[in-house]
Amino acid sequence: MNTNLQTIIKQPSPAARIYKLKQNDILENAKKNRRIGIALLDGIEIIKVSDILHCQSDGNYCKIHIRDGRIIVASRTLKNVETAISSNDFLRVHNSHLVNLSDVQKVMVDGIVLSCGVLLPVSRSRRSVLLDRISKMVAMV
Repeated sequence: MNTNLQTIIKQPSPAARIYKLKQNDILENAKKNRRIGIALLDGIEIIKVSDILHCQSDGNYCKIHIRDGRIIVASRTLKNVETAISSNDFLRVHNSHLVNLSDVQKVMVDGIVLSCGVLLPVSRSRRSVLLDRISKMVAMV
């Protein structure tokens, strides 16, 4: 009898479960609509993280390639941009490339092809991490 009472007390109420589900929905929605600001000479450009195809290091600058074909040059390192994005959808596949994994169309021996047709290199040390993350995102046949 005492054990059954403890099990009932440990279980969350239906209202608590609904609240938790709603909180998870809100967090998922926030992740999808997450935006970052990129400082430019004439102001700040605000873009959705999901609109970023890939980022390319260029010394102390970073070229951010957007879905609409634009390339925004940020006066930040790739490491700074990677930290600002901080999303599980992105992976550093090379010292000079950060990729939106949802846009990877093909994984080859020496690199990856993105949905826009761009071929990017993948370092040998990061290839296994890439394959692991891709296999978690898609059903392999």
